[in-house]
Amino acid sequence: MIPIDSLGAIVIYGDFYNVETSEEGVAVLHSMIRLMKRKLNNMH
Repeated sequence: MIPIDSLGAIVIYGDFYNVETSEEGVAVLHSMIRLMKRKLNNMH
């Protein structure tokens, strides 16, 4: 089963990919992915 955080990341990624292709958007996307990875690591 996919963790809810991963589903959120997929939805956010889809929104960014469709709407926001600027460097700023990519930077925000990467920082959000880093935060999600940190959250998942803390859960273990």
